[in-house]
Amino acid sequence: MSSFKSDQARFTAYTANHRRASVEISRLMQLVWRRIRTEDAAIIPCIVYLNDSV
Repeated sequence: MSSFKSDQARFTAYTANHRRASVEISRLMQLVWRRIRTEDAAIIPCIVYLNDSV
């Protein structure tokens, strides 16, 4: 039972970190999107991939 609680705590910490990271990524994405124009279209799939992999 105690191992379950520690796993749960670890999971909670992980999801909190993940949420924080995805917020930072979306903020970064907004900055990047402002700079990107159509001539930089090759960068877009890379950014989307990075966003999905987190």
